[in-house]
Amino acid sequence: MKTHGVSGVTPFSALIAACWREKYTAQRLVHDIIAGITVGIIAIPLAMALAIASGVPP
Repeated sequence: MKTHGVSGVTPFSALIAACWREKYTAQRLVHDIIAGITVGIIAIPLAMALAIASGVPP
């Protein structure tokens, strides 16, 4: 991969290290499920509130 800039940092190196070099484990799956539930708990009421505020049914 080509490096850019003075420091020689590879673009998206954190993404590559986090996603492609490490194995996907059961612990990561549990963390992803918890994160998905948390986002759902926040996003659904927020979307309903925005719909009500704009005058459309949720």
